[in-house]
Amino acid sequence: MVYGGSPEYDPSRIVWTLRYYGHDDVRYLDGGYAAWVVADGPLDTDTPTSDPTEYTIVGVDEDLRVTGDWVLSQLGNDPYEMPSIQLVDARSEGEYGGGRIPSALSLNWTSNLDGGFLRARSELEELYEDMDRAETTVTYCATGQRGSFAWLTLIALGFEDVRLYDGSWNEWGRGGFPVER
Repeated sequence: MVYGGSPEYDPSRIVWTLRYYGHDDVRYLDGGYAAWVVADGPLDTDTPTSDPTEYTIVGVDEDLRVTGDWVLSQLGNDPYEMPSIQLVDARSEGEYGGGRIPSALSLNWTSNLDGGFLRARSELEELYEDMDRAETTVTYCATGQRGSFAWLTLIALGFEDVRLYDGSWNEWGRGGFPVER
């Protein structure tokens, strides 16, 4: 179970990272720590202790992460009107307007939230109604943080193949890739 406070993309990035490194049963506490407290969940007030632990990565789920070169290979030919993937740009509208990956849909990561919780399922389904749940969908932002929350949202909605472009705009915008304005 992963939880945190605002901004909500911090715990979602941890969920994505743990799943990427092969941990399939990872959960996100909707509403985070604040929701736990309001729900009168038990709290441990003892000072935490921990012993050093060795951790060996035994595998990664490469289907959760994409690179800029991979995204470019999926866009098709210029003018990139027939991509074989769906792209969700989780940045703000201003960032999106300043330049984006061709064919990306603008859906600010905060549009998935209502008071620190995921919006009602019906509202989320309406936000993403024009997208195909069976098509490979890639989320991104500037660094992968906000994109991980969009990833988490689409997973919660039952999208079948959702991936994070963790290089995101920081890589794409500097990498000589095509930019749509």
